[in-house]
This record gives sequence, structure tokens and C-alpha cells, in this order.
Amino acid sequence: MHDDESLSSVKNQSQIATPRPRVNPLPNTSSPSPLILKPNTPLKKKLHYISKQLMEFTCSDGRQPMLLFMEKPSKKLYPEYYNVIDKPIDMLMIEANIKNDRYASIEEMVADFRLMFSNCRQFNEEGSMIYEDATLLERVLNEKLKELNVSYDKKPALKTFKPAKSRQMSPFEQKLRTFCQAKRSTPITTSLSRTP
Repeated sequence: MHDDESLSSVKNQSQIATPRPRVNPLPNTSSPSPLILKPNTPLKKKLHYISKQLMEFTCSDGRQPMLLFMEKPSKKLYPEYYNVIDKPIDMLMIEANIKNDRYASIEEMVADFRLMFSNCRQFNEEGSMIYEDATLLERVLNEKLKELNVSYDKKPALKTFKPAKSRQMSPFEQKLRTFCQAKRSTPITTSLSRTP
């Protein structure tokens, strides 16, 4: 018997049996199944729940976009990030804040998530995968907050901060911008010449 056949027979048997709600539902391909938290659930448990939902969120292509937000960019590899971003934050910092009871409310943790996503959009080019992942994860966060009936203000969260135009770019930033503009304006051609 193939694994697929045994799996389908197990599924068929479970459909015949009296349906029971699952305590730990299996995650689907887009996001983990919602868990109903009681209004009197302790704050720390709610914070862990929201954090876990974002961590386990999986795109249709199988990627978990939150993994890119686990650690801030390396200061050695991306020193310009720390010139552009005033308040760097990553998922490890948020997790440490939850663990050490540094959040007095869900809103405080949500503000850190929004800051993390805003930093990402500020530093990365619009349309890039990580930029889009930040926007997607913020949407997932909003959905999870709605599930928990947490009021939140969308306006500050969706605002993407761009560096001030009056700020002088570093030589590296100037070279990077020139390179990106050149790459955008250069048509893709293949110059293969065959010799007879």
C-alpha cells in the first residue's frame, strides 16, 4: 500500500467517525488555523499566540516570510541600514520582550511589529520580495488582531517612511542607486555569436 493510499484511508475513516474539534489544528498552506482565546486569557499567552501565528504563516509557495525578519541585517555587511533606520528591531527582540514581560499591552507589541515592517519597507526597494513580505505579514497581523477582537489603528502601521530627500547619500548609497538605475534601464540581451 502506498503512503498516499494509507493516508486517504485514514482520512476516509476520520470522516466516518463522529467529528471532534481539534485542539491543535493542522496548519494549512497559507496560515495557521485560528485559536479562540478567551477574553480573560493572560496577556503573555495572547502575545505568544500572535507571534506564533506570524512565525508559522506560510505562503502558497511554501516560504515562511517571517524567517527573513528573525535578525537585523549585519552591521558589517549592511552598515548603511543603520544610517537609514533610526530604531532597528527584529523578531528575536520582540520574542525576548514577550519572554521578559516588557509589553504592558498587545498594542505595544503590535507597535514593534509595525516598526519592524516599516523599517523593512523604508530600507528595501518597493516591489522587492522582502518589501512585499513586510506588507503581507502586516496584513496577516491585522487579520489575527481582528480574530482576537483587538482594536488597532491601521493608519500609522501602513505608513511607509521614506528617507528625507534633503539627506545626503553616502558614497555607497550613491553607487548602489546608480547601479540599480543602470540595471533597470539596460535591456536584457543575449549576444551569442556562432562561428560557422
